Amino acid sequence: MKINHLLIPYLALLIVIFGSVITGGGVAWYQTLALPVWHPSETLIGAIWIAIYIGAAWSLLVVWNTMPRDARFKWIMGGFTLSTLINLVWSVVFFHLHVLPAAVWCAVVLGISMLGLIALIFPKSKKAALLLLPYTVWVFYAAYLNYTVYLLNA
Repeated sequence: MKINHLLIPYLALLIVIFGSVITGGGVAWYQTLALPVWHPSETLIGAIWIAIYIGAAWSLLVVWNTMPRDARFKWIMGGFTLSTLINLVWSVVFFHLHVLPAAVWCAVVLGISMLGLIALIFPKSKKAALLLLPYTVWVFYAAYLNYTVYLLNA
């Protein structure tokens, strides 16, 4: 077993835990907001994020273990890092700062960054790219949900 088979999943787990800590501080505020009838439960949202991070970690493992260490690989690693940072910034902006318009834009930028990451990965590994598709779809759904929450609470 390679060390990255342990490190990448543990890194994903740490990101999930850190994101949960950030999000957890704003759950009481979130529960006071007017929400659309079609919003998912907090439990479902949490389960979806766990599945998304499993897919992202798996994608990263595929990339790490199969791609040559060339310029594309560096861009892909940068894309994974950037997407993770944008995701964490969104959590802070939404759950701690309560700036809904900025949270919408963070979610849109995250979705665009995920599309870029998929485009970089797809020519080299369709499997790794497709593992990121649920993440991307969810982020655009979340952006629309954020926008609707903003409109309902403006």
